[in-house]
Amino acid sequence: MFYHLKKISLPLFAIATLLFNSCEREALLKKKTEIILSCDGTGELTLTDHREGDDYIVECELYFNTGVVRIKEGVNIKFNPGANLVIGPDAALIIEGSAQNKVVLSGSVAGASWGGIRVESDDVRNALNHCIIENAGSIKQFITTVGGSTHEAKSAILAYGRIKFNDVTINGSGGYGIAIGNAGEIVQFEQCNINNCVSYPLFFYGANLTPELSFTNSTFTGNNENYIAVYSVSSNKEIETDITVNESPIPYLVYNYWSMIANCVIEKGVHMVFNEGSALSTSYNYIQINGTSASPVKFSGRKAGPGQWLGVYINSNSVNNIFNYLDIADAGSEPFTFEPETANITLGNEARLTLNNCTSSNALGCDIFNNYGTLNNQSPLITNICTK
Repeated sequence: MFYHLKKISLPLFAIATLLFNSCEREALLKKKTEIILSCDGTGELTLTDHREGDDYIVECELYFNTGVVRIKEGVNIKFNPGANLVIGPDAALIIEGSAQNKVVLSGSVAGASWGGIRVESDDVRNALNHCIIENAGSIKQFITTVGGSTHEAKSAILAYGRIKFNDVTINGSGGYGIAIGNAGEIVQFEQCNINNCVSYPLFFYGANLTPELSFTNSTFTGNNENYIAVYSVSSNKEIETDITVNESPIPYLVYNYWSMIANCVIEKGVHMVFNEGSALSTSYNYIQINGTSASPVKFSGRKAGPGQWLGVYINSNSVNNIFNYLDIADAGSEPFTFEPETANITLGNEARLTLNNCTSSNALGCDIFNNYGTLNNQSPLITNICTK
């Protein structure tokens, strides 16, 4: 007897059921519990978006001495109070969010409750791309040298080596938004948003002011001290490399005295606000100001009024000491020379300076004090010039 086997076709509803079960299993996988990360961070670590909601919890200082920490798009990490992420000298941090699916690092409770991200390495791979950092900056862990003195502060992100920022949003820091140590380097800063910080959105050493560093496509709002704060180093308060100060959406704050031992170029539209006791000076190279009639450069005190900061001191004979369309105000708190005269701008006996279409106001003393220097004043509105 012969039996003929019939070909069996799977009904459509069975196929649909299998597909549904497959999707259901995938959804269940996305719903598994968040992972508590171990405090021992030695070695490689890749974090992925493995569930809806929070993917990982950090309960401690998560310190990576070696290896690469790679955080993929869509990852959400919650940090308990006092916790933070530290990338040691021989490690690297790569955050790989996307514009559509950002990485989010935030506190587990409201307010500035976790330490933030501390990057100690100089690895060229250090990069934060398309990420949000919220409610960090609860721990005073930023330490650097400012003008020869130790400076400590809280910050959501702090870096002591090279680092890139691309589409980074910082909200609600308990201190600075981003702080860069005097050996740190901002390699890239694009389309960032730093908002509602207790202090400055940015705080860094002046050598970071390169021609490529621009803040024009970034925003800074709601910060209690809404300045880009820039400092000098060493007891001589020096900035040791050529700098270019580009226009920005908020003023720069000259945090302390800037003694330029390299060239300084200040582009049109820049507004520099000077702390009490701060100044801009050169005795070696040149200071060039490139304001225009439509976009002048402005120097002013942090507080308005005569004598709120020291002023500008020129004692180099470079022909490139040229100020175009500078509006300077509020200086003259102390003399730069052994002479008693104070002014918004002081020329030493080696100085050469050309002023084109500049203005001066609110000086404590003279608009300009020329102590045997060479002054070419092509600014009809500057007439209060004292000489020796």
